[in-house]
Amino acid sequence: MIEIGLPGVDKKDIEFEASETGFCLRAPRDDTEYVSCWSLSHIIDPEKADATFKNGLLKVTVPLAELFEGVKVAIK
Repeated sequence: MIEIGLPGVDKKDIEFEASETGFCLRAPRDDTEYVSCWSLSHIIDPEKADATFKNGLLKVTVPLAELFEGVKVAIK
């Protein structure tokens, strides 16, 4: 889950797009515009993304496309 603060923005004005490697956000407000993109370190499933906006906080939940499987490394 990722949370993004967008004070003063109207829900209807938020543009949010997700891909397998990240997402981009555009949210205009009267005096400014929030524009940003984020790259993620794991592949996600954008088709299953869910976003809610309440009280100036955008909450985005996106599941991983594959479970991360690493190799345990001993700490010396």
